[in-house]
Amino acid sequence: MRIALVDDNHTDLTHLKMHLDKYAELYPSLNVEILTFSNPDDFLRYFAMNPIFDIILLDMVMPFFNGIEVGREIRKTDTLVKIIYTTISPEFAIDAYEVKAYHYLMKPVLEAPLFKALNEIVYLNEKNQQKKLSIKDHDSIINLPFSSILYVEVDKHLLYFHLKDQSIISTYATLKEVAQQLSIDECFMKVHHSFIVNLSEVIALQNRSLLLPSNRLIPISRSQYNAVKSKYIDQISSRSLTS
Repeated sequence: MRIALVDDNHTDLTHLKMHLDKYAELYPSLNVEILTFSNPDDFLRYFAMNPIFDIILLDMVMPFFNGIEVGREIRKTDTLVKIIYTTISPEFAIDAYEVKAYHYLMKPVLEAPLFKALNEIVYLNEKNQQKKLSIKDHDSIINLPFSSILYVEVDKHLLYFHLKDQSIISTYATLKEVAQQLSIDECFMKVHHSFIVNLSEVIALQNRSLLLPSNRLIPISRSQYNAVKSKYIDQISSRSLTS
């Protein structure tokens, strides 16, 4: 479990690091790794290329960047990481909801509420086990939840990830590479030489196409049709059993 501490106050940073070191000793199986940043700019530069944290403990009031602004930057590329704000004042608590903060701890941060928040996050992560795909987008890396993907399309040398929120992310990669990464989730299937589809989002099988939300039709190659039809029927069955 990777944790980032971001606080411009050296005393507070040291205090939090001491608590987390103790937490790591109490739960060695979590393999806790702690990185500290006394400057929000340094953190954001690091995060742009290494968005692989499970938890970010973020000071609310810092020079040049406040915690909400840093949180907005985080959410541009990672919607899943848990943000815990630390502050001397409760006045920003409502603002913290804007970036979907998980928790809000008052300084000086006490061990008991911190450990409680960490244990809750560990429990949720183990329960959900959210799968993510890391893709390069210009000069940053985006952690894309599998569950956010409707379909993937290749056009020449560019891959386009079409997401449930109707946004599109493009990157240079091969469909084969992405298909291998997505293969750990049985919902995803390469249905055509240009398309991978999240079958759990398919509305209907129409002739030799799959109907997705917003009336998007994805063609099925002739060689894949029987396999796609069989897997789609399995998906419908599994939905019925869980509904």
